[in-house]
Amino acid sequence: MRLEPSHCATVLLTISSHSCIIMMKGTNGIYIAAVNISCTSYDNTICPENQIITDTVRRAFLDGHNQRRSQLMNGQVRMVNNVAARPGSKMRRLTYGCAEERSAHSSAQARCNGGSSPGNNDENSHVISGNNVGQENAARTASSTWWSEISRGRMLQKDEERNKYSSSLGIPNFANMAWDTHEKLGCAIVTCNSNTNVVCHYSPKSSGEGLQIYKMGPICKRCHDYPGTYCSEGLCTL
Repeated sequence: MRLEPSHCATVLLTISSHSCIIMMKGTNGIYIAAVNISCTSYDNTICPENQIITDTVRRAFLDGHNQRRSQLMNGQVRMVNNVAARPGSKMRRLTYGCAEERSAHSSAQARCNGGSSPGNNDENSHVISGNNVGQENAARTASSTWWSEISRGRMLQKDEERNKYSSSLGIPNFANMAWDTHEKLGCAIVTCNSNTNVVCHYSPKSSGEGLQIYKMGPICKRCHDYPGTYCSEGLCTL
């Protein structure tokens, strides 16, 4: 019997990060069919050409980054010795990049053999022990770990220091998350050698020794540097 969409309601049940079951319910309220599918195929509208992670995981990465960038702009981030980080005037709201995701996936795979391939991107990486970590949990763990560097490190935020990056500050991953000229983020998760490799790539490539992490000043004052953006939650938003 063919089941017309108008005759059925569907419910998606997530069994794991890779396996989903669609239950179809008839108009009488009785479930009449079940189909086992790949969650990546079902939950993959942001980067449909990629079969790497699901949209749920992508949003976990993206929201985790933008929420923290917003907190930084709104004076809610503390450096070592409980010193408040200064706000910035042109912090972008990141968008998700499918090319960056593919690049991150290549690098995460290369790390299985001790290598890395950041390409023309800035890169954050994190290794989680074990290969049965849920992907959404891995995304949240990696993002939290990277951002936590600032609680033990610091930025050079006196007026004359201009918030320039130095490798001696101990915040390489935090800096990539907080770099105001980064526009796009793309991430991947690969399991190998009993570990889970998490990699995020940021574009355009911006970070470097002696370069400014973000421009300090009144929140959103310089969003006009990015045509078409407006201020939302302290971020210059397209």
